[in-house]
Amino acid sequence: MAYIPINDEAETLAVSTTAVGWASAPARAVKARVQVQDANIRVYVDGSTPTSTAGYVFYAGQWFELFGPEIDKFRAIRDDSTDAACAVTFYSGEPNAYDN
Repeated sequence: MAYIPINDEAETLAVSTTAVGWASAPARAVKARVQVQDANIRVYVDGSTPTSTAGYVFYAGQWFELFGPEIDKFRAIRDDSTDAACAVTFYSGEPNAYDN
C-alpha cells in the first residue's frame, strides 16, 4: 500500500498541561506521522489519558507513526514544565501495483 499525504503542510498540535488529541483528523486518514517539537511529551494511543508521569515518552526532535484507530485514540501531554508542539502529516492509503 502506498501512503499519500492528505495535508499539504504539517498541522500543529499544542501540547500543554491538559491531555489533548487531534481536533479533527481526516476521516480517510490511515496513517499519521508525528514530529515532536520544542519539548518532551507523554502519549497513549489507546484512548487512555496520559499524565506528566504516565505514558510513553517521546523527546523533542523524535518522530513516530500512528496507524488506523491509534490516530483517533492518540492523546498527549507535556512531560515536564515546558509546553511542546507536535507537527503531524496525515496520510490516506492507496493500493499500489504490488498489492495484487
